[in-house]
Amino acid sequence: MTEQINRPRRSRADRIIFGVCGGLAKHYDLDATLIRILFILLALTNGVGIVLYLILAVIMPLESGTEEGADRGAKAKEFAEEVGQKARALGEEVRANQSWRWRSRNVFGGAVVFIGVIMLLEQTVPFVFHWINWGVIWPLLIILLGLYLIINKD
Repeated sequence: MTEQINRPRRSRADRIIFGVCGGLAKHYDLDATLIRILFILLALTNGVGIVLYLILAVIMPLESGTEEGADRGAKAKEFAEEVGQKARALGEEVRANQSWRWRSRNVFGGAVVFIGVIMLLEQTVPFVFHWINWGVIWPLLIILLGLYLIINKD
């Protein structure tokens, strides 16, 4: 008795060109849009995506059954909308990271202002802040500034 190997097949229903991305997505239980974006990125970087897609289109068998009548133009439009939604979500994530950076800058700026106020008060009212050891504070500030510059590469 021969055991049937479960291998990826080109999709009849989820296809824009040959159904390779839809078939891979179904086989590996992934989002077809992510597979398509991966092939597009590979195609834009050095053309490998186009060659790989064509090779897979030739060697992957077409899944059995009948085509579900999906209009390729509608599929392409749906794909473009999905890519747009994912790009907007990525943009929101980048903006969220930007807000963290601004908060970290505000914290760092607030710390510098606070230390400046303490230094000013030490000069004007020396007996109140005599306990501050600036020999320790300055190296600590330089270390913190260096860490801040490493973390925020802007």
